[in-house]
Amino acid sequence: MPNGEVIIDCPKIILCEGSGDAAFLRHLIEVRHLPRFYLTYPTHHDPGKPGGRGGFTERLKALKLIRGFEKVTDVLVVSDNDDSPTRRFQEVVELIEGAPGYSAPRAPRVPAGAGPRVTIFMLPTDNTPGQLETLCLESCLSHWPEMARCLNAFIACNAHLAEWDQGKQEKMKMRTMIASICSSDPNTSLTHAWDRTEDIIPLEHECFNDLSNFLQAFGA
Repeated sequence: MPNGEVIIDCPKIILCEGSGDAAFLRHLIEVRHLPRFYLTYPTHHDPGKPGGRGGFTERLKALKLIRGFEKVTDVLVVSDNDDSPTRRFQEVVELIEGAPGYSAPRAPRVPAGAGPRVTIFMLPTDNTPGQLETLCLESCLSHWPEMARCLNAFIACNAHLAEWDQGKQEKMKMRTMIASICSSDPNTSLTHAWDRTEDIIPLEHECFNDLSNFLQAFGA
């Protein structure tokens, strides 16, 4: 049995890429009063196993060894589109196919198989390049407009940033905004952004509505 896991106490599982994604989803579920899910991610209880999206296969295999899995009806795999929605979705499909007993969907949000059904949700949304930070940054910049103006000025002073791809730029912007806002701990990561006293990334922002509405329906 995976280290530290005793029982899966919910019929619907969300498998995401890492601790930052899990923290975001946990707080989104709480703030939006969404249904309860069993949240997990690669390396969560699997020391030595691959992390991130590349660990989906091993995490799916490990889940089957946990007491309570026999009552699981649905698994939702949440991953980032990054620079190529088509390639990243296909990568997630192949990782699911590598875990015996799971059926891989052929399109986002469309479940496949049974016992359990498997569904994929790609961030920030279907067929749109980006990642979790894409959504978080939209909320953060909207809530902290003065900081956003300072961030734009900082970026204008760093010509080499134009050579970075979208994903790297968004991660840099998000880290800079958190460090600038969070006086309680400027070194706060996305994993702990919602545990600070500052309202760094408001989860009520409309940019999260699509995901929130999907989770509401998925968990019903």
